[in-house]
Amino acid sequence: MLLCVYTKNNKEVYPGIVKPISAQDVTTIAKQGWFFEWEKEYGHPLRHVYKLLIKGTNDIEGLVSFEYEDGFVLVEYLEAAPHNLKEDGLKVGAPLIAFACKQSFDIGFQGYVLISIKWNERMIRYYEDLGAKVFGVGRMGFHPVDSMELLKVYLYKGE
Repeated sequence: MLLCVYTKNNKEVYPGIVKPISAQDVTTIAKQGWFFEWEKEYGHPLRHVYKLLIKGTNDIEGLVSFEYEDGFVLVEYLEAAPHNLKEDGLKVGAPLIAFACKQSFDIGFQGYVLISIKWNERMIRYYEDLGAKVFGVGRMGFHPVDSMELLKVYLYKGE
């Protein structure tokens, strides 16, 4: 499955590939100044941790960690690579959420996805712009229709 990864100025789009992270990735990530402690996520028995790459490269553009709950995928952590925090970086959050939505459909959860969020207005607006709704304090979620819309936008159609 290829995903669309847009530049922050929306002038270019690249095909993105999502793969599970490896122990070697964790070692590399620990040296690059990521905010979250991905080594803990990688070792968590219930978490599934994936990396986003641009097809044909080995540079990690973003990471997502989620677990399968009762009827939905719960995204615990989502982070852009430090080099994507710059003005000329890539927008990686939406394609990684689209990947979680696809996982929800694939496992039989009909596209239901919840996200554990930091409670701040900027993050709430970001997820609302993608179609999420607030589900209590610290959680936002996607219904099947919202998940399908994200997949329509972020599934890569060219090859």
